[in-house]
Amino acid sequence: MNKKVAFLPLGVFCIAVLANCNNKKTLTIWVDSKIVETTKTEVNRFKTNNPDFKYNVRIDTVSEQDAASNMITDVESGADLFVYAQDQFTRLIAAGALSAIPNSSEDEMTVSGLEEEVKKEHVEGAIAAVTHKGENDKRKHIYSYPVTSDNGYFLFYNKKYFTGAYEKSYETVEGILETCKNVSTPEKRKRFGVNVDKGWWYSAGFFLSHKIVDGVVSEDPMCHSDWTTSSSGKFIAKDDDFSKNGVFACKAMAKIFQSDYYLDTHNADDMKEDSGVIALVDGNWDYESAKTKVGEDNLGVAKLPTFTVTDDDDDKKTSTYQMGSFSGYKLMGVKPHSDANEAYWCAKLAKYLTDKECQLDRFEAVGWGPSNIEALTDEKVKGAASLIALAKQNKYAVPQGCYPNDWWNYGEDRVSGQLKNDKKYKSGITTAQAKELLEGYDKQIATLVEEE
Repeated sequence: MNKKVAFLPLGVFCIAVLANCNNKKTLTIWVDSKIVETTKTEVNRFKTNNPDFKYNVRIDTVSEQDAASNMITDVESGADLFVYAQDQFTRLIAAGALSAIPNSSEDEMTVSGLEEEVKKEHVEGAIAAVTHKGENDKRKHIYSYPVTSDNGYFLFYNKKYFTGAYEKSYETVEGILETCKNVSTPEKRKRFGVNVDKGWWYSAGFFLSHKIVDGVVSEDPMCHSDWTTSSSGKFIAKDDDFSKNGVFACKAMAKIFQSDYYLDTHNADDMKEDSGVIALVDGNWDYESAKTKVGEDNLGVAKLPTFTVTDDDDDKKTSTYQMGSFSGYKLMGVKPHSDANEAYWCAKLAKYLTDKECQLDRFEAVGWGPSNIEALTDEKVKGAASLIALAKQNKYAVPQGCYPNDWWNYGEDRVSGQLKNDKKYKSGITTAQAKELLEGYDKQIATLVEEE
């Protein structure tokens, strides 16, 4: 079996010196490379605070995406605790890779009231993202521990260029593109970065936009894509109206993707002066990197821009929309254990690693936004510019549900990728052309519905 795990040097991290492990059982944790050192410190602290904890701990560097894929491929050989992205929750449930957080009234050996504590301590959206009623469950259970509530995207911009007459032009797509045009030089063209390649996550945000009428932003997004899963994790039904209501989104994407001042990227490295990106759709994970590229004083962050498109093809009537987005969470899963003592300590360790103290550790170390309610009230967190911008955008964000893997691919292949690469849309896309694209998308995603 080909494993995607990238191991740290020298056997990674073991709480005890390897020579003195004395045949203790080793528990494995998979985390992103950014938080390996922080997790070492936290695990050491947990061991000090819990002298009855008799396990060695090994920490491997595994990305959230690979962690889920590896667990689904081989649960038994997978990590005892692992951090993963919310959109993988249904797949992990179906693979039997997640154990429910124990509840004192139902489990013989448990941390008393653990499930109730987790539910009380984290934001509502994070708890909703990890709640599931399995085929044999009497009620809904919480199946993972929230780690962050910052998995969304917003606008980065370089204040150096958005100044004077262009000071507020980052607030609209049209203003951004016009600014890019006006501040470009013969030597270097300035650009607006939005990801398309591997980026339906970003492009779908156009469909999730909210219409603005008389200056008021509508409460509901223009489109939705909701998928129903069975207890076994199959996608047995869909409710997707992108093809019915999404012509406006295609027109907005064509306007951006076919512009001479557009770059397909979501990488803060491209905000370097010699790369030319002066406005970028990106997320909190890249905030520190962006600061180093443009300088802390020059980096601005805001909700995503509005955009205006024609309602028909004769340009007589237009509508304006607030660009939407997905919001999501990083989560910590614990795989099922047959040994009650191991299950007990894994649950207790996972609870500790996702509590207020550890979430603040990660915020200070790498800027991850907490899901813990008390951590969110910390003065440093409340003052974080990136999290303020994300909070403003999240008013127009749809919590990321569970979608078939190929939904992401088909959206890019059938819609956003074509709007970027097909030069027939250089001067815009007609309503008829948009409908044709969306009909192709709708037919393709219909194949993703499975029989129970």
